[in-house]
Amino acid sequence: MEAELRKRAESGKDPAAEGGGLPRATMVTLSGGASASYPRRPRSKKLCNNEALLVDIMSRIGFPLAFLAFNLIYWIYYVYIVV
Repeated sequence: MEAELRKRAESGKDPAAEGGGLPRATMVTLSGGASASYPRRPRSKKLCNNEALLVDIMSRIGFPLAFLAFNLIYWIYYVYIVV
């Protein structure tokens, strides 16, 4: 296995792109100028791949609608019932 990975590395082919071998590494610069290499996470093709993104999208829709509904109810009450 090690010989096969070495052969692929020398040939310039990306083992991760071929569906085998190790994933590509991402270089990260740490404080003090040191660097470390970590494997990349596979990317998900889903739109909402975590809960925080889902909450963000729902809030972008929900808060303006709640504001609009509150204002409509308030002004209808204020104009037609109180006055």
